[in-house]
Amino acid sequence: MSDPNYLKHSAAIACGFAGAGRPLHDTFWTLDKMIYQNHLTFTSQLLNVYGIWVVKLSIRAYLLALNFSKRNRWVIWETFAYVTVFKFILPVIQHFGLCRPLTSRWDTRIKDKQRWSQTVQNSIAYTQAISTIVTGMIYATAPIAHLQSV
Repeated sequence: MSDPNYLKHSAAIACGFAGAGRPLHDTFWTLDKMIYQNHLTFTSQLLNVYGIWVVKLSIRAYLLALNFSKRNRWVIWETFAYVTVFKFILPVIQHFGLCRPLTSRWDTRIKDKQRWSQTVQNSIAYTQAISTIVTGMIYATAPIAHLQSV
């Protein structure tokens, strides 16, 4: 397959066939279909988040191929650590630690579950959003800095 995102797209297509986008009061929905749809959505969210991490790493690899000054190369290497922490490790902790048992993320029949507080969930979401903005700005301005030195 020529598209490296085929897994992500496949999950999104599966979500569509499983009923994503239908109103909740639609007679199509049964409890089993809803749980299956929630599971597919959870999976596609995982693929999307980790796909962004891979994209950010590939941008960093491209920037390292450019002839930057030593200081700018250090900034690019620091963003590697930054992206790995905020776009890989933090989402892993959030996705697999938010609820216990894990299946309670998509199975509404599970009543005895442990969940992190809303404050922790919001803090993680804002941290990830800020990290996306910061790395996006660094990666967008790095080629401009390189062109100025050429």
